[in-house]
Amino acid sequence: MGARRPGARRIPASALLGGSPPVSARVLALLITAALAVGLVGAVGVPPAAASPPAASPPAASPPAASPPAAATTAAATTAAATAGGAHVVPASALLAVPDAADPTLAARTPPSPRVLELLRHGRGSDPALRGMPPVALLAALPALDDAELRRLARTTPDLLHDLVRLPPTASTVRAWWDALAPDDRDGLAAAVPELVGNLEGLPVDVRDAANRRHLAERGRHLHATARSTPGRGAQQAIGRDLRLLAEVRAALEPGAGPDRALLALDTRWPGRAAVVTGDLQAAAYVDVVVPGMLYGVSERLVDWTEVAARLQDQQTRLLGGPGRAGGVATIAWLGYRTPDLTGIGSLALAEEGAVRLEAAIQGIRGMRPDAPPHVTVIAHSYGSTAALIALSSGRASADALALVGSPGGVVRDVSELSVPADRVYVGEAPWDPVVGSSWFGTDPGSPGFGARPFGVRGTGAASGVSADGALAGVAGHNGYFDRGTESFRNLALIGIDRPVLDAVATDASGREGPR
Repeated sequence: MGARRPGARRIPASALLGGSPPVSARVLALLITAALAVGLVGAVGVPPAAASPPAASPPAASPPAASPPAAATTAAATTAAATAGGAHVVPASALLAVPDAADPTLAARTPPSPRVLELLRHGRGSDPALRGMPPVALLAALPALDDAELRRLARTTPDLLHDLVRLPPTASTVRAWWDALAPDDRDGLAAAVPELVGNLEGLPVDVRDAANRRHLAERGRHLHATARSTPGRGAQQAIGRDLRLLAEVRAALEPGAGPDRALLALDTRWPGRAAVVTGDLQAAAYVDVVVPGMLYGVSERLVDWTEVAARLQDQQTRLLGGPGRAGGVATIAWLGYRTPDLTGIGSLALAEEGAVRLEAAIQGIRGMRPDAPPHVTVIAHSYGSTAALIALSSGRASADALALVGSPGGVVRDVSELSVPADRVYVGEAPWDPVVGSSWFGTDPGSPGFGARPFGVRGTGAASGVSADGALAGVAGHNGYFDRGTESFRNLALIGIDRPVLDAVATDASGREGPR
């Protein structure tokens, strides 16, 4: 159905971009227009209707997501850093997880060597003997350290733990390692190195949320103390920038009247990464991973994107008939990668890095409860759709459905190269969206040959919002796909809970409508 066909070849970025060409004036103008002239996706959207739509009846069960190939990919031992727009970017090949051992619990049962323990206990994380350790072996060694030694290691060689998050074992290995630890060891690790525990894919949501909130608070105290003792306007500006990032994360965790939120991922190193969950991720039958595009940095847009995901969760809960019905829904506002600004939008580098992080995030969701995994949908906008296409064509992660909106294309020729059921790949393209159809990063997912199912975004009769007769508003431009009360937003909600969507309607040059 959606498995990558034998012999299928992913088109390399270099083949699509012709090496490293400058961004054409036309394409750059389109992208800038989409991001700035039309306006970014915000937290307000179209006001909700007075009455909720009736609950949808579930259709027949959909086919399961295609399983990724069994072969794993080994990371390169040493990889040169790529550069996009003058910013340091870690190539995708440097982020791939080392394959699991045949028995993943072996990591938790294998004692570290005395030499390794000595280096770790004295905070000598830069020693080549540690730098060359597989991530699984480093994880196995950490429980042997006491709290003071763990804190010293985090303080003196933070890059060692940061690299462990950047190049982690797979989610199944992490979960097996965690399950084999004694409760005191788990508590000690979560207290001493929360920045590590909170970002390990495969651990329970409550463990990661508590660790990330601890790290958020500790980082804030550290920055305030540093500000009091550090002179210089430049240093103070950098500290203020980092404090604003933390404030945005704290604000995103305030649910208002909605369901509780959880901090699933947090990297406080500028420009930061974060993922915020609305709903019960540990129990939900349906999970949406909502991926943004350009100009969605944590310090500027995490609150807005979390509100988008929360609105989606609320709409889906209503469509299912209320909280707790049909297993429930959780949405993830996933800013787990560095989104490009105007200087980096012409490169695939950030999409490739984001794709590997997205693969790990999907593995982590499934790894939380491997015996009863949820229905996972990836909903990706703009440049985020390019990252999602790379992630779901790698063979290392699969989804039950994929919805792409405002896409500039990607390195996938058609749906057969995706680890997604072919009839569960959807695309939304609004009129006056200058990005769709550009094929800047490869094949346009809205083209007939790609094979995605176009869904309606033009509206069903209402000028704005939901009219008295239940008609839905249309979307125009690049950034209205997630506005409440639109046909696009309702269809995205339906896709995430595996319910039938309204088909797209195309118009010819005269404006007459017809089936697409």
